[in-house]
Amino acid sequence: MSWQKLGLVFQPKIDLAWGVSHATAPTAIQLNSGEWRVFFASRDSDNRSHVGWFDIDLDDPLKGVKSIDAPLLYPGPTGHFDGNGIYTTGVVRLTRNTIRLYNVGWNPGHCSPLFYAAIGVAESNNMGETIDWRCSAPIMDRSEFDPTSVTGPWVVLENNQFRMWYVSGLGWLETPEGLKSMYHIKYAESKDGLTWNRRGLVSIDFVNEKEMNIARPMVLFNGQNYESWFSYSNGSGYKIGYARSKDGIYFKRENLESEIITPGDYNFESDAVCHPMIVEHKGKRFAFYNGNKFGLDGVALAVKS
Repeated sequence: MSWQKLGLVFQPKIDLAWGVSHATAPTAIQLNSGEWRVFFASRDSDNRSHVGWFDIDLDDPLKGVKSIDAPLLYPGPTGHFDGNGIYTTGVVRLTRNTIRLYNVGWNPGHCSPLFYAAIGVAESNNMGETIDWRCSAPIMDRSEFDPTSVTGPWVVLENNQFRMWYVSGLGWLETPEGLKSMYHIKYAESKDGLTWNRRGLVSIDFVNEKEMNIARPMVLFNGQNYESWFSYSNGSGYKIGYARSKDGIYFKRENLESEIITPGDYNFESDAVCHPMIVEHKGKRFAFYNGNKFGLDGVALAVKS
């Protein structure tokens, strides 16, 4: 069975100073029986991203959502790794009500579109109503394995070990059209979720020389295999890809029509689909995702049994 698209379920509130556009990188965690909290990043008039959330009842996903009016996370101070914007792309429940948010902070480079990104962390003791602790420095930054950036982390806590799949910046190509970024997905492990062991293990790689970007993975274990959905691009608009793995480290990409969400059914996704977030709820799978321009119009939802 293929995905059934339900359209946009959340649109940015353009009357909020911190959210005049976008609702990028939906990242969900279950609150109770039917209700899920979905974190996203919206941009202000200076293009700086802030993190907010909306709550949605997946027992009745089209009845409307409740959203936060003030941002949960602001950009950091000038000069900090997240001083020009912050995104949440991963969330882990530590205790019943305590969650850890894995975030991306970024700064512009000396020429456009060059940028630098690093991974930070924050914690909330009330499921994201407020932030109780936020690290002012990145917990993961550029390294010998990730020479230009690290971004888009997805983290799970499994058998008392934290596992991370993240976007690893490989370099920038100088082309007649300007600089072009290159990044794919690598894997890291940690005992505490704060200090990470990287060995340069590539989890999801390019399928051909035309492909240049693989972004924002998320991973589910189905009892037999690890499944991953991610964004990828060969220079045109982003698409959503799918891969499977036995060990959760090395993934094989598969072009399964039943798992892949394609663009084109609505105006907001006419050119691209990206940032898939898959959750399982009462025997169904739901996919939150973005459309054109990394979620300019908001967050969409698809479902399949």
